[in-house]
Amino acid sequence: MFSIPNLFYSGGAEAKLSFDDEVGYLINAFYDAGIDLDTFEQMRSPYRGKRSYRLAPKDAPWGSYYFPYVDGGIANRWQTNEGGSYRTLNRNVSGRSLPPEKVLLKIKALSQSEINSLSAAEKFDIYMGYYDFRTTEIELKQRGPQGRIEHEGWEGFCNGRNAASVGVPEPQQAIDVVNDDGIEVRFEIIDLKALASASFFYVELYAQIGNPTRDRAAQLDNPPDAGLFDIALRSYLAVGHRPFMFDIHEGHEIWNSTIIGYKRKTSRKLPLEETDWDNIENPEIAYKIKVDLELYYHEEISLEDANTVTRDRIANGWMNLKKNYSYYLYIDEFKKIRGGQFIGNQGPDFLWFPNGIGADDTLGVNSNLDFESIRSLIESAE
Repeated sequence: MFSIPNLFYSGGAEAKLSFDDEVGYLINAFYDAGIDLDTFEQMRSPYRGKRSYRLAPKDAPWGSYYFPYVDGGIANRWQTNEGGSYRTLNRNVSGRSLPPEKVLLKIKALSQSEINSLSAAEKFDIYMGYYDFRTTEIELKQRGPQGRIEHEGWEGFCNGRNAASVGVPEPQQAIDVVNDDGIEVRFEIIDLKALASASFFYVELYAQIGNPTRDRAAQLDNPPDAGLFDIALRSYLAVGHRPFMFDIHEGHEIWNSTIIGYKRKTSRKLPLEETDWDNIENPEIAYKIKVDLELYYHEEISLEDANTVTRDRIANGWMNLKKNYSYYLYIDEFKKIRGGQFIGNQGPDFLWFPNGIGADDTLGVNSNLDFESIRSLIESAE
């Protein structure tokens, strides 16, 4: 259902990281988001912060589809149900490339309805004057069904969708634009969201806690420290008003979702048990606290729903999902969190914190997905 680029994975076996190992990554996320680090320090006290919280509409993510690779990704001709199995307009019946002037004539011979029914990638190529359809061909052959890799159905742009939904405004309407050769193209809301999702497939600034499970037989290979997860909820989310992402799937498939709120219940101080020391690396731990958590999150929606304006509805509970977690927080003699452990090996696979602009054009797969051009289109749809 979802995927995340290998930029965030070094390959091979991963050693389990401790609270002290990973705290720097969360601090980096605070820097990237411009959140005061005093907030982080304050929330190391387990009883501070909001017991429950939800993002306001102005801070909530917008909803979109995950554009699976097997259907063509952002090169999916979704309006005509052709998926990604078509021949691009710059090629003749034998598959040979046509010169740009012939491609331009071919496009001009199309009806407006036919142009408007092309995929998001094709529309972007026409808008940019890329009559070799360079954006579309890369998407079909490197991230789509016309390449050498046989993709699984869950693989797609969910990571980009999540990052884009907090990185750029939600398009409010379809727009009609005209390129330098006088060709008019209509970008539907879903087309603009698709382009944004591809642009944010890689992001300018990125922090991660925990590592994705890669072994098909494994569950929670190297999950995030529960103490850092708890601090991030009460500080990065509830004080900084910045959503962050998590992988809810405990196996090798990566199902990225955006955290939008929580309800948290804490216990009194609990004595440490002998088995706790299997999870504790810091000898200064004095006691533990149990947290029972209701986590509210948003994942992908249907293509039809994604072609609408969604942010306010998501903030008000539409298409919200809930996940229950329980975990221990390990507290030192100064009453500060020094680590944590999810109970029953039930927790997020990993957490990630995107910031900055979309960077697929500079760091990722498709250098033709110019972020500023995509942002300009989205701003025209506000």
